[in-house]
This record gives sequence, structure tokens and C-alpha cells, in this order.
Amino acid sequence: MFMKRIGFLVFIVSTIIFSSCHKARNTPAESAVAKATVYIDQGDYDFAIQILEDSLLFEENSETRLVLASAYAGRAGIKVENYWDYLIGFDAFAKDKTEAMYPDIIPMNLVPESIDQEAKETLKILNDQYKDLQKLNAKAEKIPVVEPEALQDLMRARSILSKTTSSGSRLYRSLLTAVVVKSEFAEFDKVVKEWIAAEQNFCFSLVAELPTWLADTLDLVSEGLDDLGKAYPDQNADYQSMRTKITETGKKISIDLESNQKITESLCVFQKR
Repeated sequence: MFMKRIGFLVFIVSTIIFSSCHKARNTPAESAVAKATVYIDQGDYDFAIQILEDSLLFEENSETRLVLASAYAGRAGIKVENYWDYLIGFDAFAKDKTEAMYPDIIPMNLVPESIDQEAKETLKILNDQYKDLQKLNAKAEKIPVVEPEALQDLMRARSILSKTTSSGSRLYRSLLTAVVVKSEFAEFDKVVKEWIAAEQNFCFSLVAELPTWLADTLDLVSEGLDDLGKAYPDQNADYQSMRTKITETGKKISIDLESNQKITESLCVFQKR
């Protein structure tokens, strides 16, 4: 399996880096890819993006999409040739085996006894889901983090690749998703540290933001698993099974979002008394 993944990455790297080596070009799309690849090699991502975006307006082409996604990712600081550095963290979405214990993000010993049992169960679920994401984050230590302003480029790259069907493109998209999840977690972790510094004040913004952030992050993980299933058809059933569980949890959090917000508002009111 490891060698199979290396094979897919070789496909991605060879497609993106060596596209300009072909002398015989038959279509405008192929010509655009060759020209853009030269600019990508030079680090001129803006010009490469312009060439490829213009090309897609006139001709739909999967190779163009793959190279365009790599240009956006490169502008965000994620270069395809560096994927070798964190290949080991590739399955962080799915195959978590860490035994580390993590504290509750909303300490239950601070929750007022007068809060109803249903609300306590909801808070426990939020704690459990955040712990699961902390486990994934710890295992994916080799996956890089990008700054918040670069996330827009990575999300654009993911959107471009969502319209491709090749296994290599889906593998690439899942890797970019892993970077997005890791980066989003890093930003949220800063808020968690502020929450701890604020002596876990229930009126702090993190408490109200947690359910929405959890639901959005679980959606990303779900998409990553779906892409992995498309990249490895022989393991698709396993990845889809994992995805179903995560999707159901994310949907429940989204459906209960209003209820969750009322619970966090109640915690703030209780703490003010």
C-alpha cells in the first residue's frame, strides 16, 4: 500500500513538474499547461494561475485543473515536491491509533449542576468530538500548517480538483484537505489557549464558536475520506464507512446548532450569577 501511494505521488509530481518537457503539443490547453509549468518552476504563481484560469474558460481539461490546483497550492506555500516530507501523515483522517488522553475543552466539573441532563450530554459529545480531532492533529505532525490568508488559495485548489475524476487528482485533493484541517486546527488552538488564559470563562467566544467549528471541520474530514476512497477504489468501502460515521456526527452537530448555542448562552448566564 505504501508503494502504491508513492506511485500516485510520482504521477502527480511528474504531471505537474515535467509537463513542460513535452515538445509536441496538440491543443491550446496543453500549450497553456506547458507555459504555466515554467512559471510555477520560477515561483511566479500569479502568472501561472492567470494562464490556466484563462485556458479553462475555453477548454475543460483535467491536466489543466491539476496544474492550476498546484499553482494555487504553491502560492499558499505548499509545493507538491515537498509531499514526501509528510507522506507518513497521509492517513491521519482515518487510521488513528494514538492512545494519548486529552482533557475536555469544556470541563464538566465547571458545568453547573442545575443544567439539565440533555445539555450535559450535548456538552460531553462536543468534548468527545474535539478530543477525536486532537488525536488526528497529533498524529498528523508531519503535515504543514499555512497561515490563515493562504487558506483561501488551498480551498480554491480543492474546489478546482473537485471537478476531476482521476485517482491522482483525488489523492492530491485529500492531501490539500489534510493541510486545511491541520491549519484550521492550529488557528482554533490559539483560541483555546486564550480560553484557558481567560480561566475558562463560559462567556468567552470559543464556547459559542465550538459547535460550528466542529461541524465545519468534520465536513472537511468527511470530504477527505471520500477523496481517499476515490483514490483507492479497493479500499473505498472502508473509507466510506469511516466517512458515514463522521458525516452523521457533523450533521447532528449542525442540526443541533441552535440548541448548542442556547446551551452555551445558558452557561454564560449561570457563570455571571
